[in-house]
Amino acid sequence: MAPYAEVCYRESKLPQSWKIADIIPISKKNPPKNINKVLRPTSLTPILSNIAEEFVVENHVKPAIMAKIQKTQFGAIPKCPITHALITMVHKWTKDTDGNGATTRVVLLDFCKAFGIIDHNILASKLATLNIPHRIEYWITDFLKHHKQRVKLAHNCTSEWRNIPAGVPQGPKLFLLMIDDIDVTNTATWKFVDDTTMADLECVGEAR
Repeated sequence: MAPYAEVCYRESKLPQSWKIADIIPISKKNPPKNINKVLRPTSLTPILSNIAEEFVVENHVKPAIMAKIQKTQFGAIPKCPITHALITMVHKWTKDTDGNGATTRVVLLDFCKAFGIIDHNILASKLATLNIPHRIEYWITDFLKHHKQRVKLAHNCTSEWRNIPAGVPQGPKLFLLMIDDIDVTNTATWKFVDDTTMADLECVGEAR
């Protein structure tokens, strides 16, 4: 695989066979009563594609994102679990409202099916801001923009292949890059992958 992978990186393109995936629906409940609610799609990409993706993420994408990620991101960050986010939230809220009669207004955001709706053009523009080799940037873009999927229910029961216009592979690193610039003036923000919490202070007498 080594010579083949080297050529793949050097040309910034993946073989088409590495850019296809079978979607296997797996039920969260057995037996499923409502297929629209309990079926979870699982994307199965070729093993060689997974290995190549892991190499690119661990050696290029992850270090570059960790170097620029804001401190308001807690999810998928080494040694930064949900406990840290909760502690900083509670500390911020109690400090701002301690003894002054003020209250804190909090908005909780949940990006529904976030991994599957990422715009490839926006992601490509953000990849260009990372400190990674251009050939790696183009390699990732080639994978995203020429990725195909089909639904597979059994060995001889599959749908037609379709191009995927949005979304990223399983794994949060590219998604962290997409949401890193979420910011609202004068509002405290905590991000945990696809869950975001925003809060601001409401002083005594302030109009609601």
